[in-house]
Amino acid sequence: MDFKYTTISLNDVYEMSHRHAVEMIKRNGGKEEGDILTILMEEPVPVRFEKGFDGHLPIQNIDLRREDIQLTNDGKQEYEFDFKGTGFVVGGEVRKLQPEKINIDILMEVYVDEELHEQAVLPTSYLTRRNELSWKYNLADDTHNVRLIW
Repeated sequence: MDFKYTTISLNDVYEMSHRHAVEMIKRNGGKEEGDILTILMEEPVPVRFEKGFDGHLPIQNIDLRREDIQLTNDGKQEYEFDFKGTGFVVGGEVRKLQPEKINIDILMEVYVDEELHEQAVLPTSYLTRRNELSWKYNLADDTHNVRLIW
């Protein structure tokens, strides 16, 4: 029986998959002798080490969700915090308070030490939302101020 809208059955898919696997084995030096496949072994070669966020260690967690901080049209529209370190990540989410409303994009300005860092576009749709509201790394190891305005 064929899959809907195709001329291919599940057995056809199995056969194609097996044929492709045998072709790749042969292409890479292996052999097929009847029902027996011989696959050449390679010595594993380690990949180059890549170190991310070198010198960055989390020392504090300020999550707007956990702090119950809500920036809303009819309420607070600014949040500010200070931290000592070399970077930050602001966790949180943008969502509709009334499910029947349409999804929109919220524009949030992020200032770091009184300089505009970014104008973040934060969709309310769970399909396209930004998982972290804002972040910045490689700052001087000092005390910094972050201000969020929407």
